[in-house]
Amino acid sequence: CVQIQNWCMMHKILICVLTYNREWIIGDVIRNILSQDYPKDLLKILIVDNYSSDKTIEIAKKILEREKVKYEIIQEKSNIPRARNICIEKLGEEELLVFWDSDVICPFKDALKNLVSTLINKEIDLLTPMVKNVYLSDPKHLLSDYINSLKNIDAITYTPILRGDLLIIHRRVIEKGLRFDEKLSTEEDRDFSLRSRLKGFCTATANNIYVYNVKNPNASYYSPYTRPLEVLKGLRKRVSIMALSYLYRFNIKILAKIFFRALLFAMFVGLTISAFLSLGTPQILNAMAQIFLVLFLTDFAYLMLKYHSVLIKTPHNFMRLIATSYLWTIIDILIIIALIYMIIFTNYRSILRDDSVCKGVKQ
Repeated sequence: CVQIQNWCMMHKILICVLTYNREWIIGDVIRNILSQDYPKDLLKILIVDNYSSDKTIEIAKKILEREKVKYEIIQEKSNIPRARNICIEKLGEEELLVFWDSDVICPFKDALKNLVSTLINKEIDLLTPMVKNVYLSDPKHLLSDYINSLKNIDAITYTPILRGDLLIIHRRVIEKGLRFDEKLSTEEDRDFSLRSRLKGFCTATANNIYVYNVKNPNASYYSPYTRPLEVLKGLRKRVSIMALSYLYRFNIKILAKIFFRALLFAMFVGLTISAFLSLGTPQILNAMAQIFLVLFLTDFAYLMLKYHSVLIKTPHNFMRLIATSYLWTIIDILIIIALIYMIIFTNYRSILRDDSVCKGVKQ
């Protein structure tokens, strides 16, 4: 047993890294994992690769063999939730499963140690650090500012909505049969954490630990938004996830954006139907068209400002991102309907906001 900060660390960990064409960063990620202040004999690294066409596996294998750490590489055609379930299936004698995304860099060498300590001592079931998105071409320039905000080690937020960038799951969650929904192309981590909380497991975020999620606009597969039609997969489940998220965390800014885009879509459909069926006077149709054009141009300008780096470096990805964005307006309308239904007919909000399962354990 290794004594670290007055707690006994005997917990074996399976660290799972999902990859697809990550040669631009995989070396930094693997070295970052191995630099953690955690006994290497208690770690096993599992890489699940979606048949990368670059040197992702070659780079990772070379580093892992040199460091003499236990590792396994699996190549299988899969989406993200399927790859996560492969990791679950490979969980052996390890007590903890850690999902460490292949674009995540942690600037703190004691991050894993502190996350494990917090999860065990507070009897938390799912725990994640704070995540900062950064957009860089070269991850070597990562350690800039934004590292100076360590908070109290006990700064924990009990929340049912967790990101999967770096997520620790206790095996008792796995033993209850919870798995990632393989019908989802995105939001599978949020779905998993929400279902875990609804099943009575303690889910939390450690506010004192930060990691970077590195986005590289020059890399292939850099964003799920580059494949528009995939957002429609698992549509019903996706709408439910987003509605539950907004039900728990009622954000006026986000809801205003959803209503705005829903209005934009509704006006487009209304104009199309009215023009096709010759409904309304030309003056009314012209006024509606002008209002729609102003709203559309405003929205498009916002997207250009938000994703200007993508527009400059990879215009084709920007156009696909735009297409995906407007497909999301369909989802936004369904989210509003689902949200209204949940508020009126369910008690989900009280269940999600009741963190007594965590506070009771903590006391």
